[in-house]
Amino acid sequence: MLILTAIAILAVDFPIFPRRFAKVETWGTSLMDLGVGSFVFSNGIVSSRALLKNLSLKSKPSFLKNAFNALKSGGTLLFLGLLRLFFVKNLEYQEHVTEYGVHWNFFITLSLLPLVLTFIDPVTRMVPRCSIAIFISCIYEWLLLKDDRTLNFLILADRNCFFSANREGIFSFLGYCSIFLWGQNTGFYLLGNKPTLNNLYKPSTQDVVAASKKSSTWDYWTSVTPLTGLCIWSTIFLVISQLVFQYHPYSVSRRFANLPYTLWVITYNLLFLTGYCLTDKIFGNSSEYYKVAECLESINSNGLFLFLLANVSTGLVNMSMVTIDSSPLKSFLVLLAYCSFIAVISVFLYRKRIFIKL
Repeated sequence: MLILTAIAILAVDFPIFPRRFAKVETWGTSLMDLGVGSFVFSNGIVSSRALLKNLSLKSKPSFLKNAFNALKSGGTLLFLGLLRLFFVKNLEYQEHVTEYGVHWNFFITLSLLPLVLTFIDPVTRMVPRCSIAIFISCIYEWLLLKDDRTLNFLILADRNCFFSANREGIFSFLGYCSIFLWGQNTGFYLLGNKPTLNNLYKPSTQDVVAASKKSSTWDYWTSVTPLTGLCIWSTIFLVISQLVFQYHPYSVSRRFANLPYTLWVITYNLLFLTGYCLTDKIFGNSSEYYKVAECLESINSNGLFLFLLANVSTGLVNMSMVTIDSSPLKSFLVLLAYCSFIAVISVFLYRKRIFIKL
């Protein structure tokens, strides 16, 4: 996904990039719309590792420490978001206001998600994160559908204050919160090779065998392996998403991150993870199967740094030439040079055992 993202963020500015893959304006789906939500979902999965780790600690981290760690982890993305804002406003860098707003951008959304969701940590001791995600989605969708005023404001209102100027980023943040929480819920049963107690819907490190004497039928069905958990949630989301797509008055909207969009993103990611997990189950018995190509391993080793490098490089290319007027040959050569540059840097860092943690 990181490789596709790095290529697409620059390629979309050239005329040779198929328009059907570019982000849609308001309603509809595309490859890049899916990529945005998938990034949020995968970030949720990764963040669940820290939640599982905290369970094994004798002394639980305080709220302030969790908030500081969340702010620290999102600091690089926040810097990237502010850097993009500076380029857009001061260096005549191209912008699409209807994506996230005048000052907001996707990097700000990514950086704020862990910090904002830290405030629900006390609640998650009593209520599962998946239930909170459902609550957020339902309330947000109710606001969008209860009358036409909300949608009219989102689509037609003047941008005369900070809130209205960045309404897409602020409102869609609720949808991304739901996607992020479902990503965390997925990580609870995915990041491990054996079932733990009730890991289908909450973080747990308690072994099922150790708890078997006190376990109930509910505990039996909600303590799952990664493949079983993926199959259960994939089936549930597939059924619900088809019903919503059939009867919802509006289509998928990445711009507002509405309920159809969140269901589309979550269902896609769960189904593909199920496919990957099933493939691993069938073909993963040989040691040869787990050998990863050096170019892929190098990108995994410095993922966030390379993501930052790709975005900075994209900005430099856009400021140095008029990409939209480039011929097919020129576009191809620039993209080839750009991809080669990212690949060479990633392999060089990997071979030198340089791992940049941001």
